Parts: sequence; structure tokens; C-alpha cells
Amino acid sequence: MLELEKKNVIIGLEADDRDDCIRKIVARMAENGYVGLDYADAVIERENKYPTGLPTEGVITAIPHANCGTVHITGMALAVLTHPVGFYNMADSSDLLQAEIVCVIANTDANQQLSTLRQLMTCFSEEELLLKIKAAQTAEEIIEILANAEEE
Repeated sequence: MLELEKKNVIIGLEADDRDDCIRKIVARMAENGYVGLDYADAVIERENKYPTGLPTEGVITAIPHANCGTVHITGMALAVLTHPVGFYNMADSSDLLQAEIVCVIANTDANQQLSTLRQLMTCFSEEELLLKIKAAQTAEEIIEILANAEEE
């Protein structure tokens, strides 16, 4: 799975809506050199056509990403939101889900995107893991939770 660095973890993200959420997460990734700010527009444009909300057990998640836009370093950023925001269901675009954990991924090689998505979807299919991430108080805790999940 893509490496998640603690500088790309946001706990307690305040977002008005889906687009605000994406822009704030991408801004963190841009600040840390992973992507250009234009990546947010590419992610939102793709999200409008191909939603990424997942009706995961316990905690609803979303994995927004794009196949274009400026990506300098392959990586991801994960945010735990203070209040859920609406992301449409990946499997049913008429179903609006209230996401509490949002993970933006960026790949310098678009061919790696599908593999990364599969790994994250598998990881996020575990309710206990998502509840632990949501309850985590620090970025280090979240990274440790994900590292332990990969080892199992």
C-alpha cells in the first residue's frame, strides 16, 4: 500500500462539503510537495463523474483521486473529519453517503492507481480498523493502526 506519512494525516478536519474537504486535503499534500494545487480540480472533476464513496461498516469512507493533474510524489493523505460530508457511493451514484474518513491518493504512474485503490478498499473493509482510525488522537496512532493492518 502507499506509504502514509504523518505530515499527510489530518485529524479533526473541518470541511463545509465534499469539494472543500478535497481542497483542504490536497492543500496539505501540495504543502508537503506531493501534488500541485491543480490536483484538487482534477480530483473534483473526476469525483463528479466517478464517485468514490464507500458504504463501509462502522465508518463511511471515500477515496478521491484523479488520473491527471500535477503529481510530484506518489502518496496519500488521510483525514478524519469532525463532521461527515457527502460523497456519492462508488457502486450507486444516486446514493449519497456521509463520509467521516477521506483518503486522497496520488500516483505519478496512473497504472498503479487501480492496485492502490484495491489495497485501500480491502483495508477499509474492516470495521474495527476504521473505528480505531476514527478514534485515534494522533497521526502516529493512525500510521501504527494501518501498519499493523498490513502485517496481518
